[in-house]
Amino acid sequence: MNVFSVLYDIMKISKTKEVYKMITCPKCKNQLPDGTKFCKYCGTQFIQAQPQNNIQRPAPQATAPQTPKKKKSSNKIIYIIVAVLLVIAIGAGVFLILGKDNAGNTNDEKEKTSVSEKENNTSNDNMNPSAGKTVTISAGMAGAAAIKEDGTAVWTLGGEIPFTDVVAVSEGSGVPVFIKGDGTIADVTGVSYLPEGVADWTDIVAVSSGPYNTVGLKSNGTVVSTAINNAEQNYGQDNVLGWTDIVKVLTNTTYTVGLKSDGTLATTNIPTELDSGQCDVSDWTDIVDIAVDGLGMRTVGLKSDGTVLVTGFSADKYDTSDMKNIVSVSAGSGFIAGLKADGTVVLVEEDFEYVTIDCDVSTWTDIVAISASSGYVIGLKKDGAIVSTGKDLYGEEVNISWADIKLPD
Repeated sequence: MNVFSVLYDIMKISKTKEVYKMITCPKCKNQLPDGTKFCKYCGTQFIQAQPQNNIQRPAPQATAPQTPKKKKSSNKIIYIIVAVLLVIAIGAGVFLILGKDNAGNTNDEKEKTSVSEKENNTSNDNMNPSAGKTVTISAGMAGAAAIKEDGTAVWTLGGEIPFTDVVAVSEGSGVPVFIKGDGTIADVTGVSYLPEGVADWTDIVAVSSGPYNTVGLKSNGTVVSTAINNAEQNYGQDNVLGWTDIVKVLTNTTYTVGLKSDGTLATTNIPTELDSGQCDVSDWTDIVDIAVDGLGMRTVGLKSDGTVLVTGFSADKYDTSDMKNIVSVSAGSGFIAGLKADGTVVLVEEDFEYVTIDCDVSTWTDIVAISASSGYVIGLKKDGAIVSTGKDLYGEEVNISWADIKLPD
């Protein structure tokens, strides 16, 4: 049968989504599409059948105009970029603000550091002892000597000495020794006499003279001594031959002491019969200046904190507990003189009923260097003038009024 044909037509119709008007076969009563000429079921011919193009199509439905969908991914990217730019802008602003503050703080810190360094440097300069500084004034047991700005020298026992290039001096025990700018010892013929052997010394930066010997500090930190060749009164002075890293050296009647760059001390041997503890300094540390009295009775040490130590004969009779902010020390017979950071001077006397020191330094100001011996002390003011107080070995009043004295380097 033509069932398959009918199904095929129905499928065609449904496929094209078209709806046809149906007619009925007058013979077999089957439904056929309008326009069919022969009935597929009974063969009846439809003579008057006319195709009707009344195809009913579904009316188009009104639809709202479609708005193009937004590109969400693109928008997200834009948002991210904007957000990143905002973060960068905010961060830059914060950085600039904080950077300015930090710059200000850094500048403040730098200024504070600079001030602190200046203060420390000033403190260090103040705390630097005469060790390493040129000694331009020296008090001896019988008299004092000094170097003037023009390189000439003055001496209480010999007046003005016509040198032209001396830079440092040690008066010691009545024999002044002057160092020339080239590191040799000045010839004082006609004024005094030179200790034997010193005329051959070179590279000398400091000297110290005592009754029996003179020692010289060389620029390399080693020490030379005239007593090395004097077997009769050596007193162990040959020990200085092995010294190194010395920055200051002092000698007196019985021994020599040297200050090392590490703040410790070196001493020569001392005869047992003369030993009263002057050389008991092996445990001293942080020492920045030293002093000895002319008779070789005691050693004085200045610590980096501005306090003072004493060892030797009657050391317990010296109360140095009130000596604070000291920057340089010197020792006389029965007293210790200390130069303070503010330019004033303090004295500590031996607490002994037979010792009376007639020295008054209470009015001294602007002092930059001191030197003591016997029963007197001299001070160098920052304007180059000399002040003095006390009595010398012979009990005579020391009254010095020199001017234009060279300041320590």
